[in-house]
Amino acid sequence: MDRDVRRQCVNFSRYAIGSLFILLGKPLLNRQLTTFVFHEVSNTPRSHAQETRTYSDLKTFEKQIEWIQKSFEVRNLLADDALDGGCVITFDDGYAGLVENALPILEARGIPAVCFINMVTIHGEVNSSALAMHVANRERRPVEWKDSNPRFYSHALEKLTDEDLEEIRGYQGPYLNIQQLERLSNSPLITIGDHLYNHWLLDSLTPKELSGEMAKSSNALQSFKSYRRIFAAPHGASSLAVLDYLMASGFQLVFSGKEIHRVGAMSVYPRIDLNNQIANVQQFFGAVVISKLRILTWRGRLRS
Repeated sequence: MDRDVRRQCVNFSRYAIGSLFILLGKPLLNRQLTTFVFHEVSNTPRSHAQETRTYSDLKTFEKQIEWIQKSFEVRNLLADDALDGGCVITFDDGYAGLVENALPILEARGIPAVCFINMVTIHGEVNSSALAMHVANRERRPVEWKDSNPRFYSHALEKLTDEDLEEIRGYQGPYLNIQQLERLSNSPLITIGDHLYNHWLLDSLTPKELSGEMAKSSNALQSFKSYRRIFAAPHGASSLAVLDYLMASGFQLVFSGKEIHRVGAMSVYPRIDLNNQIANVQQFFGAVVISKLRILTWRGRLRS
C-alpha cells in the first residue's frame, strides 16, 4: 500500500475510533497511566523532523496540550512517584524548540514534563539517526534504523567533507545548546531523563558499546539538577537483554515498546506519539484508545 494512502487510513481510523470514544463518554480513560511523547515543536521544522513526522507546529501543540490538560492529571516526576493513573508528558531528543516554543506554553499552564536528552547534539555533534537518514536519502534508498550504530556512524563521518557536515547540520535539529539545557533543567516543571548519549538503535549496540554509551550519557547528564534515572529508548525499541541491563544499572522507570510490563522492580511504559498528524480532538482520542487496546492485548505477558 502506498505510504500516503496508509497514512490517510490511519488518520481515518483514529478519527472514527476517537469519535465513538467521545460519544460513549470517554470510559475508563484514567484507569492506568497514559504517556505521551513529543519531539520538535516548531512552525519551521527542518527536513529530518518533517521526514520522520516528529514535529508539531505551535498551534497544533497548544491544542494537544489543552486536550491533555482537560482529560488527565499530568504527573510531575520531580515531585510525584505515584504512577497508577493520570499521564506523563515527555519530549525526546532535545530540540531547541523545546525551550524556544514548548516551555513557555508549559510554564503558562503549569504543566510538568520529562525531557529525554541526547547529549551528543548538545555538544555540537551529529545525531546518529539524522545521519543514517541523510545517507539513505543521498543513496536513494529507504532508511534502515539498524544503521543508527557507532560503526556505521564512524564510517559515514569519515566520508563526509566539511560541506557535507554543514549540510547535515542544516538537515537535523536545531538542537538545544548547553545554556538552553541549563534553563530547562532549572524549571521546577521539568525532569531531565536519559535518551542515550547518541540516538542509537539500542539493539544495534554490542554489550561493550551499550555500557560505554550509557556511562558517557549518565556522566554528562548528572550535573543537571533535575536529572533523574529515567530512560527513554531511542526509536522506542529495546530488547529484554537491554531492559535487564537498565534494571541492573539502577533505572526504575523506562519508556519503551508497545506494552506496560515490569522487569524486576523496573516499570516499562509505551508512549503515544503526538505530532502534526494528530490535528483534531477525535484523532487525539483515537490515538489514545488504540494505544490502550494494544496494551490490553498484551496483558498477561508481564515479566516480574
